[in-house]
Amino acid sequence: MAERGFVGVGFFFVLSGFLITTLLVRERDRTGRISLAGFSWRRALRILLAHLLPAYLLPALAVPRIAVLATGIAICLAAKWG
Repeated sequence: MAERGFVGVGFFFVLSGFLITTLLVRERDRTGRISLAGFSWRRALRILLAHLLPAYLLPALAVPRIAVLATGIAICLAAKWG
């Protein structure tokens, strides 16, 4: 079973290397040079957005639902005991 893990890790590194190389070659073809700082900046933004977006988007989506739920409870209580 442990041998399969090595295959998965190897596949991950091969695929990652292929994708990174493809991005760098496209940049060189498009601009005539490769900017490692620009490449690193774009990767960092992509990773940060993937991690931060759910942290800010999910609570923003939940707040209106909680407000609707609280309003519904308040209306029910007011109707029952109002």
